[in-house]
Amino acid sequence: MKLFISCKSLKDTFIDYSASAMALWSILCVFTLSIGDSLRLFYNVLYFIGDSALLLAPVWLLPRRLRWLSVVPVWLTSVYLTASSMYFRYWGDLLPLSSVFEPDNWNSFVFGSISHLLAWSDVVMCILPLGLLVFLLWRRRKYAPANLSWKWRSAGFAATVLIWVMAEICSIYHLHGYLVSKQWKSSLNDIIEFKFWGMSELKNCWKEGGYLHFLTIDMRSLFDVRKPVSLSDSDKCVINQFIRSRKDFGDNSHSYLHNKDKNLILIIVESLNSEVVGRKYHGMGVTATLDSLLVLDGTVSCLRIYDQVMMGCSSDGQLIYNTGLLPLSKGGCTAQRNGNNSFPSLAKSLRPRPSIECIVEDGRVWNHKETTLAYGYDALYDAGEIRRLGIDPLEVGGDRAVFEMALQKIGSLPEPFFAQVVTLSMHFPFQDPGIDRLAWIDRITGISPSERNYLQSVAYFDRQLGWFLGMLKAKGIYDRSVIVIASDHDRPYKSVDGIIDSTESLPIAFIALNTGGATRLIDKDAWQMDVYPTILDIMGVTGTDYRGLGTSLVTPDDSLPGTGIPVEEIAGISEKIIRSDFFR
Repeated sequence: MKLFISCKSLKDTFIDYSASAMALWSILCVFTLSIGDSLRLFYNVLYFIGDSALLLAPVWLLPRRLRWLSVVPVWLTSVYLTASSMYFRYWGDLLPLSSVFEPDNWNSFVFGSISHLLAWSDVVMCILPLGLLVFLLWRRRKYAPANLSWKWRSAGFAATVLIWVMAEICSIYHLHGYLVSKQWKSSLNDIIEFKFWGMSELKNCWKEGGYLHFLTIDMRSLFDVRKPVSLSDSDKCVINQFIRSRKDFGDNSHSYLHNKDKNLILIIVESLNSEVVGRKYHGMGVTATLDSLLVLDGTVSCLRIYDQVMMGCSSDGQLIYNTGLLPLSKGGCTAQRNGNNSFPSLAKSLRPRPSIECIVEDGRVWNHKETTLAYGYDALYDAGEIRRLGIDPLEVGGDRAVFEMALQKIGSLPEPFFAQVVTLSMHFPFQDPGIDRLAWIDRITGISPSERNYLQSVAYFDRQLGWFLGMLKAKGIYDRSVIVIASDHDRPYKSVDGIIDSTESLPIAFIALNTGGATRLIDKDAWQMDVYPTILDIMGVTGTDYRGLGTSLVTPDDSLPGTGIPVEEIAGISEKIIRSDFFR
């Protein structure tokens, strides 16, 4: 009788365990397909079997009444991977855990994008396997009259761990073949180093090592980035030499000394791609205002800027423009991780000008309240101030609201001043409810709905920019100001079968108005980090020891300082500066 009960319990435990593992394995496979990867039988599928086996191995150790807890890791995985799948459609990489644990990341813009990013594969991945598992465990709750003996539980646990070990051996074998094909060293240490430190993109960590490997890499970077970095004397020497080389080469402020007493108005535009500037349909221009500004006397422009933002998205663009530094490449949003660092900045370089920052969202989003102070601004005006002024973004649109607020605040500032205005209406999914749509754009044929919505958002921003500049002229402020318009980052917007290719890299725009110099269209590729020294030059700023990590676009010489220094190395220097709080 005992033998019968033991066999029955063993069978019951095996069924429960197998159902949970199959549900988890199905979720991992569906997720891989949902991000556009193929399932490779001898690699991915085996990894996922091993991952599922190890994650659910504790099921063997649980008494019968607690075996329903196997639902928890399956549920957590399904929710996390659903969110990661949507994140991938926007950013082209997987969702880092650091972003999950930042509460300010879960804001209205994130939740407003869910309906546009959600796909049927997500529903299948999140609901179907989990639902079937819950139903099966609920139906089987009355089975197994006795718990399995500890000996058999331990044997089951050991067997599942062995399955994971075998999957890891397959992983090492696969990486060995990959390294040999690349003619790299392939000792066991080399393989382990490549497996845990050699892949920068989280998508590659998933593809080459499976779910647990991905989590291990992501959690390691999450904890690593929290550790303060102490720089060696040689590191400090390299950083100082690099900063001096940028300063010695790139100071062209003497050509624009006539601007040293002008105001600076920096307009950071959400998701403005250069390719839409000048676009016309049926003789109608999408960006009529911007088109006219490009040919004005004294306009300096470059429509071939490539962004360098990372996980912080728009906040990274603002970091680059305000400090000349590049964001952290891993471990979360720089504005949230290191928002209270001591930064060199435009606001500090332009002192004693009073400086303000105007945004349309709440100041807690992306840690604006901290970064406004860190970047040296005297005041931040956000959604609370917009409401206090009686402006309703739902009626007039986000860009008109922030321009109206900025206009009122600028009018009360002593000149010369520095004002940064950050727009938002072109934020994905391009559906600001307050914008007034143009009928002729809605009638354009041969474009996807997402492209049409994007063009409507661009056209709306363009009209509000024209209104803002017109009001500055009416108040006599325009002629006494340099006005810079710069995209915060690119944004793919064309969809095929409802899917946007988020990996496409598009150039963004830099336009400086009323510089007092020659009209210049800089027709060469440049980086986002080049904007900071360009603004310093155009404003005639002299005597500053720090001019950013990029190269001024108005430098007469086309060559770059520090020839042979790749952008990746510059990013590494910036990472050391930020993580060590170098300027404090």
